Amino acid sequence: MILYLHGFRSSPQSFKARVMRARLAELGRLSEWQCPVLPVSPAAAIELAESIATDTRADNVTLVGSSLGGFYATYLAEKHGWKSTVGAQCCSIRQSCRRSEPLSRRTAAVARRRKYCRAAASSG
Repeated sequence: MILYLHGFRSSPQSFKARVMRARLAELGRLSEWQCPVLPVSPAAAIELAESIATDTRADNVTLVGSSLGGFYATYLAEKHGWKSTVGAQCCSIRQSCRRSEPLSRRTAAVARRRKYCRAAASSG
């Protein structure tokens, strides 16, 4: 099973989800694809993802997460031992936020990262 978890206020109709679905169809693996509409509630989203994968052996579950879905994928992979791949900005913020730093320094680090990402995207 390949379980795609979209981001906050996104859907299975997002560009990334549609591209991935199309590529799996090309590879003849569309039967493995699952991409549910995730509820806004984090607890409900986690519960839904777990219920979808509940009848699948752990080594046959691969999570793909984008944005907030990447956070969910990371959490679920750790909890259940599932494989995952993540394309998520919300999961990388933690690396720049050291608990020993004052909040203002952490906020500045996140702002620098966002500015760098925007600059890289616009120059690309």
